[in-house]
Amino acid sequence: MKILDVLETPPDQAKILIRQARDANDRGWWKTSNMPEREAAFAELEAEARRLRVFSLMFIPGLLQTAAYMALRYADKEAAMPVDDEAAIAGRRERQKILDRDDSPTKYAVVLDESVIRRRTAARRPTYKLNSSSI
Repeated sequence: MKILDVLETPPDQAKILIRQARDANDRGWWKTSNMPEREAAFAELEAEARRLRVFSLMFIPGLLQTAAYMALRYADKEAAMPVDDEAAIAGRRERQKILDRDDSPTKYAVVLDESVIRRRTAARRPTYKLNSSSI
């Protein structure tokens, strides 16, 4: 605030900058969740985004994945790092809420390579049962 005073920042602009600084110091929901670190990093980047553009060569992007798809992906223990499946699914479902916010949903543009649809990225048979709270 002292810097804003020295720079003679107009009061309306100073209020905005002060609010942004305080918001940046708040702990987001992803920091207290038990979701994987990489997932939490995406959540932090997406939290305030108003527009996202994604190009995917291999997988359905996390913000478009269903709980069943996530469960199949996490069930493949040979392909994935060990994670708490339920926490990862719950975290991803929480991340998806940015697409349906009442105040200002994030605009989300996705380009998928054809291989995303054609390539199998999970086991043929489900080896993981979803907890009803994950759905």
